[in-house]
Amino acid sequence: MSDTGRVDVASVLADLDRVHALGGGPDEARLILSEALGRAEAAGDAHALLTLSNEAAGFHRSVSEHDAALEAAQRALDLVDRLGLHGSEAEATTLINAATALRAAGRTDDARDTYAQALAVGERLWRDDDRRRAALHNNLSLALVDAGEYSSALTEQSKALAVLERGSVDPGRDIDIAMTHVNLATTASMAGDLGAQETHAARAIEILSAAGADEDPHAAAAHAAYAEVLLRQGRAHEAAASLDHALSVVARAYGTSSDAYRITAENLAAARAEAESEPVPGEPTEPIEVSAHDAAGAAREPHVPGLILARQLWVDRVRPMLAERYPDHVGRIAAGLVGHGSEAYGFDDAVSVDHDFGASLCLWLTQEDEQEIGEALRRDYDALLAIDGAARSAISAGGQRRHGVFSVAEFFTSLTGMAQAPAAGEPHLWLSLDEPTLAAATNGEVFADPVGAFGACEGIVSAHA
Repeated sequence: MSDTGRVDVASVLADLDRVHALGGGPDEARLILSEALGRAEAAGDAHALLTLSNEAAGFHRSVSEHDAALEAAQRALDLVDRLGLHGSEAEATTLINAATALRAAGRTDDARDTYAQALAVGERLWRDDDRRRAALHNNLSLALVDAGEYSSALTEQSKALAVLERGSVDPGRDIDIAMTHVNLATTASMAGDLGAQETHAARAIEILSAAGADEDPHAAAAHAAYAEVLLRQGRAHEAAASLDHALSVVARAYGTSSDAYRITAENLAAARAEAESEPVPGEPTEPIEVSAHDAAGAAREPHVPGLILARQLWVDRVRPMLAERYPDHVGRIAAGLVGHGSEAYGFDDAVSVDHDFGASLCLWLTQEDEQEIGEALRRDYDALLAIDGAARSAISAGGQRRHGVFSVAEFFTSLTGMAQAPAAGEPHLWLSLDEPTLAAATNGEVFADPVGAFGACEGIVSAHA
């Protein structure tokens, strides 16, 4: 407790983040929360009680302690009323937490109504192109799906899509927009609208491909939704190919023991079984002879993963260039390989080299250094990669930069839509980021971060991933 008698909530939340980052168990986190809540109660610190009650609701929900989660959420709602915070971001946050706890506890109708209340507050607080409003529409749609109200869920998801498209700097390569199309495709399937399912699944795949995110976990859901359409249309061979891609992404992102892998594998087996009774499109009637030249070409050199290529590029070429051309800044420039693309996850293989692959990396600057040397460094970096005609097509994907020179804020905005990690008192912003988005912001490897500017932001995101 501070000298003023108020509980240092930021310190408590930092302790919880450290427990999470170090792999501490739920008992340790539960103890920290319980002691902090007791201190806030004893001090009569209602504002601290509100923040900590919201945190407790999320914690108990995450470990399936639903009664405790609902109790904490109700305490937070009572505090909003007591403190006169109606119509504030604090109320929106608390309503979201309460609705999410209700949904996890199986109280679908109550969750739907509470999400609707949160949306009503958010629509008064935020502009119609604010991603937080899109997250609220999507949250409400999930509760509506649980209740079997598919038409209403589609309406909410369409509203979320409209918000994102209004606020996006590049809708054709926006991962959040792609994921909303996936949500629409999935809900359209439940509603029996095959045409809408096909339209949204195909659009999601198109956006993910343009963004260079074919290996992103979002892509698995998009391909699975599209495969379902293909199967219903009697195009089992194409469906099997789509599911095969989805399965490879799921295996890399979630592991072969996950439910997602098991379900996708079962769907793939069913599609292949159905395809056996179909003629193969374009299948030749005679065997294709393979020439000696083609056979020799098939014996390729062993694949070198993109992370290794990036690290070699940093050590051999980029770091010496920085020392020579930017001696006053080299001690402030962070470098590594993080973000979208199979190489950043360490999932790339010999097949990956046929698209957007090569030795490339990210250089991250503080905002001050971006203004001072950003443009010059981008020119020098691009010139360096062009030396000797080296194949480094991963500099950009579909027109969107995944590698190269960024400010730290620009880079995290491109992945999450936010220039910096949300503050401790903004859990509603964390709730707007799904797991694949958090994964893209925390994967890969950082080769250098002299002043910690990149690691500070990534570390906060990682603690919530």
